[in-house]
Amino acid sequence: MTAPDELSPILDELMEFEPLFHRTRVAMSRDEFDAVVDPEFREIGASGARYTRDYVQSVVETRRLRGEANDAA
Repeated sequence: MTAPDELSPILDELMEFEPLFHRTRVAMSRDEFDAVVDPEFREIGASGARYTRDYVQSVVETRRLRGEANDAA
C-alpha cells in the first residue's frame, strides 16, 4: 500500500494496528481495548461482514477470559 510522503507515518501506524485483534500474545483487557480503539470504530471483514466496536470488544473479552492467545498470523 502506498500513500503520499506526508501521510506515510500515519499509514505505517495504521498498518501496525491491523493485526491488533488477531495476533497478540493474549487477548487485551477491556481497559486496553478502550485505550486504543475509537468509540466510533467499525470493521468490515474480508468476507464483507460488518462488525461493531461492541461486537469486537465482546469477542476480545471472551478470548481474554478463556486465556486464548490470538495467533491467527
